[in-house]
Amino acid sequence: MKNELDTAQSQPTQGYFESISLRALLQQNLRTVLYNDVNNVYADTVEQWATKNNVVRLNGLGKDLGMHTIALLESGRIDFGYVGHRELSALPEEELDALNVYQISELSQQLRGTKRLLCSKSELGQAVTSDLDSALTHITSTPMTSQTLRDINFVADGYPLFLKPLFDERWSKVMLNESCDSATHLELYKNL
Repeated sequence: MKNELDTAQSQPTQGYFESISLRALLQQNLRTVLYNDVNNVYADTVEQWATKNNVVRLNGLGKDLGMHTIALLESGRIDFGYVGHRELSALPEEELDALNVYQISELSQQLRGTKRLLCSKSELGQAVTSDLDSALTHITSTPMTSQTLRDINFVADGYPLFLKPLFDERWSKVMLNESCDSATHLELYKNL
């Protein structure tokens, strides 16, 4: 399995994880899983090259999809799959050692909005949004407090330690974009 992935043009990416192409993997008929009614950037990207030979389609209703994906990998039913940081954090060290973690080259340069904040369009909702934006502006205006917010988010979101350099890099990109764009801090924070 490792040799098959190696031939799919894996390359080091800034010292974090090897970058690998979904397109190359799927064109080699290596299998992944897509769950019915799950729409995300991974599924959208896989669909571009999906065939009946390289995608196993399953109903994910009532399942922990990340852990189910890991079980499919371990059983050999699929060759690769998307698993989030929380699932990686939950794995015992010996299971994690048996898996390889790659960045997807088609997705690794994108900032993805994974955090959502829903506020009513009422006067109160607008006030909440404005207050949050002011608080985030104040926090991110000082490097020390911005770093503290970054570190709190890393721990609160449950990322495993080996993802810290990548998380820090994305945080820096968002902060750099903040200084170049006129978007509110709340909009930028939602893109981490």
